[in-house]
Amino acid sequence: MLYETLDTVADAVNLALALLALVFPWLDREAIRKRGSRWSFWMRTLLSLAVVYVLMFADERFRLWPALGLDYSTHTGFAVAIITSLGAMIRRWLFLLVPVVVAYAALMIYLGYHSLLDILTTALVIASATWLIHRIGTGRGAEVTRSL
Repeated sequence: MLYETLDTVADAVNLALALLALVFPWLDREAIRKRGSRWSFWMRTLLSLAVVYVLMFADERFRLWPALGLDYSTHTGFAVAIITSLGAMIRRWLFLLVPVVVAYAALMIYLGYHSLLDILTTALVIASATWLIHRIGTGRGAEVTRSL
């Protein structure tokens, strides 16, 4: 009974985060005005989610994570893409959202879905890609690409 309840909670996390990303532009209109429009925020977030799934397919095809003895975590990737997207708009939201993803990771480990290293490697790759997408998408990427 407990496992089924926790499994349901785990399934609900990404749905709740996706809904938060959808309503976010109305929660802090000032942040949206400073960094583009609601449509540009949603498009950058969707592009970040596309990266999550492109990596999932690439991992299945080329066995990227298994080559390291790991398992790519699509659930982690999805959550991290949304949280990083929101954090790119308003940094203070990270104080609320990082603990959510940490609790989500602990739940996935407890349920036996992934190891800590599966989650950390996925989170690092997706957070980096999402941050870059938002930096470039808001016109602040020129200094990022120059430094590369």
